[in-house]
Amino acid sequence: MTDHTLLFGSVSALRQQLRIRAVSSEELTRACLDALKLAMVR
Repeated sequence: MTDHTLLFGSVSALRQQLRIRAVSSEELTRACLDALKLAMVR
């Protein structure tokens, strides 16, 4: 099992957890925008 496969598997599991918790797309978008802002500041 390669690291890539392992990473893909954890990403899929993370998506399922988010779906189970019913996180709204607005929250996810906001989190992504915040991360982008932090990255641009650096």
